[in-house]
Amino acid sequence: MIERKPDDKGRGRPFQRQAGPRTPRPGGASAPGKPMMPGLRTTGTQSYVRPGGPSRGADPAGRSGGSAGRGAPNRDRGDRGRSAQGGGRRPQQIRKPRTSGLSGKHFEDARLRTEEMRSERNEGEKKKVTIPPLAPGDVRILILGGVEEIGRNISAIEYGNDIVVIDCGFMFKDEDHPGVDYILANTEYLEERKDRIRGIFITHGHLDHIGGLPYTLPRIGNPPVYARNLTALLIQKRQDEFPNLPPIDMKIVETEDRISFGDLAVRFFKVTHTIPDAMGVMVETPYGTICHTGDLKLDHSRVAFDDPGFG
Repeated sequence: MIERKPDDKGRGRPFQRQAGPRTPRPGGASAPGKPMMPGLRTTGTQSYVRPGGPSRGADPAGRSGGSAGRGAPNRDRGDRGRSAQGGGRRPQQIRKPRTSGLSGKHFEDARLRTEEMRSERNEGEKKKVTIPPLAPGDVRILILGGVEEIGRNISAIEYGNDIVVIDCGFMFKDEDHPGVDYILANTEYLEERKDRIRGIFITHGHLDHIGGLPYTLPRIGNPPVYARNLTALLIQKRQDEFPNLPPIDMKIVETEDRISFGDLAVRFFKVTHTIPDAMGVMVETPYGTICHTGDLKLDHSRVAFDDPGFG
């Protein structure tokens, strides 16, 4: 091939290109004027240089075949694994199952809370408090549940040989009680004196006030249960879920009723709540009247009470 190259005076003079050896391109193709870097191999369209000299699959002259270059990385990794283990295979790593941080923390908190509750229960059994006998002429008010908590409402008033129980509910579980359906109050004091219990008075029909009746009544001698009409129906409906238990001695009361037990007497009054037939309980003792309101909601509208002497 003849080309003309201009000289310093602007005139063109013919010259002939000298044919010489060509440097092969990376991956087998030739690239004129650019020598191939030692140890350069290609995989698809990407190129990389292995440190430490030429890699497998390339000859000492820098030439690299496409098939040899493409298969070399896997073989190199296998050689390194076998050499590190002295000729054997690399041991398989056992991966731990992944758990999200939130769920792991939740189960850890639940486990710690369960251990704390078990420890508190064991300490409570070691440091069991013995309640002294009731002195003659004294009035004892027992709050077995429902104070500074939502649920398991149950109280008792004792005077002489008579005990009056108000409400008998359970507490619903929360995230701190895994595997627990509900929580009942400790009724050991009443169980030891069940022959002196004259009755259970229910203020309204929510489960935190009536839910514990099927579990507590058989333990304290099945005393009569006093409630208003709707509350009594809800109690009976729940009792039908326990066919193995004896029937409840249910007694319907209204706000104008007064029931006497020896030196104690019980009266009732209406309260406003989120469920009908809610009432409060007044227990008359020789030292005065003890008022138990139950749960109530303040109603700013005028309400006409049946009892003109109340309020």
